[in-house]
Amino acid sequence: MMKKWIVASLLAVGATQAAALCISPVCTCSVSATSIAFGSYNPLGGALQDANGSVTFSCSGAAGLLIPYSIAINAGSGTMTGRLMKNGTRNLAYNIYSNSNYSTIWGDGTSGAPTISGTIVLNVLGTLSLTSTMYGRIAAGQNTLVPGTYQDTLTVTVTYD
Repeated sequence: MMKKWIVASLLAVGATQAAALCISPVCTCSVSATSIAFGSYNPLGGALQDANGSVTFSCSGAAGLLIPYSIAINAGSGTMTGRLMKNGTRNLAYNIYSNSNYSTIWGDGTSGAPTISGTIVLNVLGTLSLTSTMYGRIAAGQNTLVPGTYQDTLTVTVTYD
């Protein structure tokens, strides 16, 4: 079985399931996230707008324990390749990327948008943390939008054994 932590709306902690390798009290894991805050968008500026957030996955337990993990982000209000922030009926196009050159959309493993995955090896008694940066980008050229607050709610899911 796998444990899952769900962080919603960029980002409040949610549900769990039982685990195979990471069994309390031998191992405990947690997840936290910081929101991506783009700030004010100037539709007349016509430029890309970037902002970052992060997901931190932490585990503690017995030395030598190998914990595979996967971090997924859902599509929110749009699609995996075209996420949307909303203000009433108005849509502001943006996306979340797993790399700083904005070439790989961070998704849930569908529609060509991979998750981030890897392993944590606990090498000491204590806590080991892994922080992954979420690179957010608002698409350029959205000059028909009106000023206002645009929002989207995403769910970040961390699955680990």
